[in-house]
This record gives sequence, C-alpha cells and structure tokens, in this order.
Amino acid sequence: TSFEVIEFIKKNLPKNSVILTNEKMGNIIPAFAPTVSYMGHLNQTMNYPEKEKNVNNFFSGKWTDEEAKKFLIENGIRYVYYGWQEKELGLDISKYPFLRSIYKNEAVELFQLLSTCQVEQI
Repeated sequence: TSFEVIEFIKKNLPKNSVILTNEKMGNIIPAFAPTVSYMGHLNQTMNYPEKEKNVNNFFSGKWTDEEAKKFLIENGIRYVYYGWQEKELGLDISKYPFLRSIYKNEAVELFQLLSTCQVEQI
C-alpha cells in the first residue's frame, strides 16, 4: 500500500530528500516522512502551473530520456514515487535508464536517481 512505502521512505531516505510525485501524494508523503515534495498543494507550491506541467511531462513520456533526466537533476529530485495516479499518465517509468527501483509492492514503486547522475543541491 501507499502507507508501506511511506514507512520505507521515513526509515531509509535521507532527511529533506526531494521526491517527485503527483499532487495528492506530494501532500501526503511529507506529512509522514521528513521529505520535500517537488509539487504539493496548489496554494503552497511555488510556480504550481509549471510544476504540474513538468510532472505530467515526466510521467506521460512527453520528454526524451535526456530531458527527463535533466529535469530531475536540475530540480534536485533524487526519488520518484510511482503509484496508480502516476501510472495513469501513461508511461512505464522503469524504462528510464537513469532510475533504479529501490522499493516495490503491489500498489507502488519507488525509484532512485542513479548515483552516477549529478544532483544539484537546493
């Protein structure tokens, strides 16, 4: 379930890690684990329309692999949450060669940006 992955995040991810997810989980995960969401609540996310478009582009496959990787790196995103709402956007993100799965259950998968990719500090 989603709560199992949140427990995994809480126990295993470095504090203040940036996670890419949809708006709903972007609000829920930081409430239970000391992380930062790339996009969360409409009124509490700077540049919300742009971030919403970026999330959709990433999960729908509108970007090339290189564009998607650059997006993660430039925004300091180290982890990607992949649940049913992200899957509905159309792309199987396991195809991205720069991500590796670090947690998976029947409902959700959590990916990490490969350490060979440089992530800028926020």
